[in-house]
Amino acid sequence: MPFLDTLCCLCLTKSRETLLHHGLDHVLRRAIRSSYRRSQAFYESFRFAHKYSINGCREHLETRKLELNLLAYEILPKVLNYARNRLHNLKDILAFLASTNSVDVPMIGYEFVANRYLLDIIKGAKEAKLFTKVHTNLTSLGKVVVYVDNAGETLIDIAILAKLARRFGIEKLTIFARRDPYEVDATYQDLINLVIEMLQDTIDDVEVDVVPRKPYPLAPINEKVNNIIKADIVFIKGIANLECFLEDVREDLANIYHENTFLLFRAKCPVLASFFNVPIGTPIVIDKLFVEEVLGYD
Repeated sequence: MPFLDTLCCLCLTKSRETLLHHGLDHVLRRAIRSSYRRSQAFYESFRFAHKYSINGCREHLETRKLELNLLAYEILPKVLNYARNRLHNLKDILAFLASTNSVDVPMIGYEFVANRYLLDIIKGAKEAKLFTKVHTNLTSLGKVVVYVDNAGETLIDIAILAKLARRFGIEKLTIFARRDPYEVDATYQDLINLVIEMLQDTIDDVEVDVVPRKPYPLAPINEKVNNIIKADIVFIKGIANLECFLEDVREDLANIYHENTFLLFRAKCPVLASFFNVPIGTPIVIDKLFVEEVLGYD
């Protein structure tokens, strides 16, 4: 997968249209030219638009994140009921967590439909494609680390893992969330100020620790590295986090992640759909060994 495929550049341009509309195309060009990471190009161009709240960028995204969290909270009872009846092993959890990733900003060939979210989760959990090199037969998950992605989706992911903590032997749930805003991603402050409060009655059975992280590389701030090293399993959600992980592996920064590290996302763009030979929007599960062997980053 190239650093910036032609379609990646088109997707970046589409997602940063607000810069073009305000005659700031030079900001977008500079972000692409000066970035050595795909994740960096997307983040730095967003940071400029958000910092200056171009075209109400900041207010629009904060409102959208609140809408997504309220949507997730509304369907949560039905999702929890589904999870209690259908999630019996690690493969089920992996497929489910990949399926919840249908939330996102619009991109080429893909757009999230709010009133289909519940159906998308259930349908996607059945259709998810697992490309894993390690056995997925762990029965007790112990210490779990989650790198969260979008608002709404994150609320559901945390609720499910917490509610099924006893069934799967989850002792502690460490959640890494972005310190700084990015599109509709759930940030550290979002979790502290809203999401954890909304889930207060749901997360009683497990210890939850919320940790802020930088936009890139994916590795956490230094004093929390041990949370990763000592984890029994790591879940990394979403395309942006996938890109960061690929870059970290390529740059030899992912040694803290062991083989039970799983990347869970939907193939929302033509580049990913083509690579995995699946329809756009298909939930995908891969692991660290798949990244190293199949993508040639060993």
